[in-house]
Amino acid sequence: MDTPTEPQDFVDHLYEASVRPERLFQLIECWDARTSCLDPDIEASFGEGSDADFVRHVERALEILDGISAEAHHLGDLLSGMPTAAMIVTDAGVVAAANEAARTAFGLFPGGSISLMPLARTELEDFAHRVAAVALAARPRDDVVRLDLEGHRQPLLIHLRTVRVGSGRPHALAVSTERGWNDEAGRVLARVFALTAAEIALVRRLAAGETVAIVAETTRRTEGTVRTQVHSILGKTGTRTQAELLWLATILLQAVAFDARWAQQATSGSAPARNRPPRHVRLPDGRKLAVVQYGDPAGRPVLWLQSAIGYFQPTASGERELIRRGLRTIVPIRTGYATSDPAPLGQNILDVAVADIGEVLRQAGIERCPVVAPTYEMRIALMLARQAPNLVERIVGVACMFPILRAEQLRRMQTMPRFHRSAVRYAPYLLPFITRAWHAHVRRCGLREAIDKNYPRSRADGRAIADLEIAEAFAAAYGLIYSEGAAAQAEFCAECVSFERRWPAGLGDVACPVTLFHGEEDAYGPYETALDYCSMYPRWRCVGYSEAGQLVAYTHWRDLLDAVEDRHALSSTPAAPPASERLPMRS
Repeated sequence: MDTPTEPQDFVDHLYEASVRPERLFQLIECWDARTSCLDPDIEASFGEGSDADFVRHVERALEILDGISAEAHHLGDLLSGMPTAAMIVTDAGVVAAANEAARTAFGLFPGGSISLMPLARTELEDFAHRVAAVALAARPRDDVVRLDLEGHRQPLLIHLRTVRVGSGRPHALAVSTERGWNDEAGRVLARVFALTAAEIALVRRLAAGETVAIVAETTRRTEGTVRTQVHSILGKTGTRTQAELLWLATILLQAVAFDARWAQQATSGSAPARNRPPRHVRLPDGRKLAVVQYGDPAGRPVLWLQSAIGYFQPTASGERELIRRGLRTIVPIRTGYATSDPAPLGQNILDVAVADIGEVLRQAGIERCPVVAPTYEMRIALMLARQAPNLVERIVGVACMFPILRAEQLRRMQTMPRFHRSAVRYAPYLLPFITRAWHAHVRRCGLREAIDKNYPRSRADGRAIADLEIAEAFAAAYGLIYSEGAAAQAEFCAECVSFERRWPAGLGDVACPVTLFHGEEDAYGPYETALDYCSMYPRWRCVGYSEAGQLVAYTHWRDLLDAVEDRHALSSTPAAPPASERLPMRS
């Protein structure tokens, strides 16, 4: 194979990326130079007869990467014992580790940025500057920062301290006065001391640092009434003062956190979700499947399939719009992701996904609904529509990623997605390394920087992620899906191979309408490839946006909801337009 880069060059980049995940993109460029000329119909061998040696290099590099990644998990374990919100932050403001209290209080997870904290711009700039100064200090340094977070009635104090992580990289330990609250602590108070729900709510407010005066003001009661309730709680708990009561609450929080970690180690179970807690559905075979819902709890149901790159969590504005329209989005989290149990051994994971989704809808009493299918999940939506045609009202595909049929379709992609898709086809044994290196890169450099590098020519996605409301929603979704680390990453690798296989004949010939929403700057699912598939299935429609990328669901969500509801803005177009025709849509 006549290529400009020797295999040894790739191996060198492989080991460098294992030690420094931020160098992953140099590895990608090297791979792209060797595979850009390959025909998708040819199962090429990357190592020219030395595949066994190459696989051993990949396995060794993965061991190195996993050893370094274990540092981040160790940091998380250290922070988990702290009753208040605590984080370890790089000099650039990227969160390397955060405990549950920090994730609950600030919505931050490893890879996120302190720029997402609800602070005024000048206050955020000052906080970022002081974090950097502490992290980069030549000698251990301390600082205390006073912050006024939106939604908090009193100032928050954060203690910053210089720490060195791993090989001496600069970080700052940030410990705040914000206490996390675990619902189990409330259940213990109710069980042991017979506290009422109102009394538990008051203890929770006091543990969060609110005074009697603040509680009285926010609950529209007199201070005397609140003090009477506090006196009742003191009597039930056997404490003499409010300080003793708060000490009791702190002990409970620490004990409950320990019990949760102990149970997780003993049962190899899953940790609680980071943001909006999912509920769980018990499947007929005993497995547990997480389900997240948004919008109007009593509204018209919409099945929104999880994306392997992070399910769509609406922005605050988007959820208000869901409620206004009376829509309830139901997002089943597939096996292996977040807190969902693994798939049964030996079964096709896509068949399992379709069966699980059908069971979730059956238990919810949903007989018919529209389906939103992001990225690869169009395949699952079509399988569901073929198996249960009366269940699927319509399919709305968003930023869809289709199996590659021709070399031209591979060349349309940008470097990172082309690297990933070609690795799926030519060297699937590379996928675990690619996936874990990507997540390590996110932890090291932050989600924003990773996205900027991932979509270098998609200015639309860069603009989208610069919107703090979109960035917060995207980060929360990413954090939930990959909260279980290696388990979700392994599931993702297995799914990629299944998703990339060519569709069976007639898969796209479904009875329900199919509409595709695509940004013309989409790096992973090029708009032209979506048109190729529309030419194969003439009854499909394709909606294109010239100034949108893969995050089109965030930037054009009103149009997307119009399509979900089958509003007249879409029905004015003929039922079977030519593949090159775009629907007239609002900009």
